[in-house]
Amino acid sequence: MSDVLLSRYQILQKLGSGGFGDTYLAKDIALPTHPFCVVKHLQPKDPDPSALSIAKTFFEREAECLYRLGEKSDRIPRLYAHFEENGQFYLVQEYIDGRELSEELLPGKPLTEDRTIKLLWEILEVLAIVHRENVIHRDIKPSNIMRRKCDGKLVLIDFGAVKEISALAVTSHGKTSMTVPIGTPGYMPSEQARGKPRLASDVYAVGIIGIEALTGIASDRLPEDPNTGVIIWRDRATVSDSLAQFLDKTIHEYHLSRYQNASEALQALMAIADPSVSSPLSTIPTAVVANASRKSITVSKPSKFVPIAVTLGSLAVAGGVGIALLNRPINVPPPVIVNTPTIELIPEPIPTVSPEPTPEVTIAPEPTPTSEATIDPEPEPTSQPEEPESTPTPEATETAKLNEVALVFNPPSLVRTEPTITGSILCPVRSVRKISIYGSTDSWYRTDVCGTMGYIHQSQIRFD
Repeated sequence: MSDVLLSRYQILQKLGSGGFGDTYLAKDIALPTHPFCVVKHLQPKDPDPSALSIAKTFFEREAECLYRLGEKSDRIPRLYAHFEENGQFYLVQEYIDGRELSEELLPGKPLTEDRTIKLLWEILEVLAIVHRENVIHRDIKPSNIMRRKCDGKLVLIDFGAVKEISALAVTSHGKTSMTVPIGTPGYMPSEQARGKPRLASDVYAVGIIGIEALTGIASDRLPEDPNTGVIIWRDRATVSDSLAQFLDKTIHEYHLSRYQNASEALQALMAIADPSVSSPLSTIPTAVVANASRKSITVSKPSKFVPIAVTLGSLAVAGGVGIALLNRPINVPPPVIVNTPTIELIPEPIPTVSPEPTPEVTIAPEPTPTSEATIDPEPEPTSQPEEPESTPTPEATETAKLNEVALVFNPPSLVRTEPTITGSILCPVRSVRKISIYGSTDSWYRTDVCGTMGYIHQSQIRFD
């Protein structure tokens, strides 16, 4: 192989070598700063001309796929160039400066459950982008996941599909076949070993990584039940039942019994990270609920009536104590006597209750206040109707111009106060529906579906 490819990519050193080809660190001498890049050299094992023709067609198709994925997310390396030279195939991709995830998963040093959940979340987050394009990675393992140095994010590298170019062969009957299965033992489920990978095959590999993290045991050293082949791991980890059940489902032997794609697995993981997702609606702290048959939601504000109830209750107690202690009438204002144990809230203003003249306390009309959220057929523009309507500003007008519509396709989906897993839940979207989008931060999109601005993760929506 030449030291300079296409008179542009200068080879610096070999980064790795395998059964499918070699990987090199190079620099682009055609650009002013000579940035680093990665060159992958793929060598077809079958020299037959018909095999070479098939490999070339396959290479073009997979290169197009890699280019499309690199444009979808900054956590997938971008494809700069692909070409064929003297029967050899080359890919030039973005260089990721960082360290392999395998350097974080060390034998005998298990991670905590919280760190494991965060790790799984990060992997599934980027894998969901791949699966939405109906692409199977085929070689998910710690050495193919990089922790980028500049921002600490996980980047998915070394897609396995393109490796098929090196494994293609032509039979005596003129049919193509694979000389070896694509994947890595220990992370590859049975259907993938048989040459029939599915999206759920990638989910299996992610589950194995999660078990490695919790146990501190490498995948090829995890014991198996001799009768069923099921991996035995629970007694070797400190783990909650919910996370253990999640991982057991990801590594189920039968692919249809697993989560069928990364988005589905990520949604289940969200429920573990925030148990309130699976709690009854009345226990959700924010009291914000989306109705599957209605498009509007409102936020009840029971706290508005708490000061009145506390004041009346305090006066009643004080009055009772005073009556019990006094033995003779004295000229003082009579105590307030509350005739009913509870305060009935009605649309009409509530008169002032006080032993002395005070400003009247008025309750603004609201539709049947309760401690739960109320569904209105016509939602108000904001979740705080008591504030006066503000005059639109130039900034608000500009935000409206950026408005897009997305479809929530994987309910229930959580909307949070901040663009992070630790952000408080504003509301769950519990039905397939369209929502307004006002820009994005990393992999989170801003939306006002909860009546106030919040963030929904990109794995839960799609743009038509």
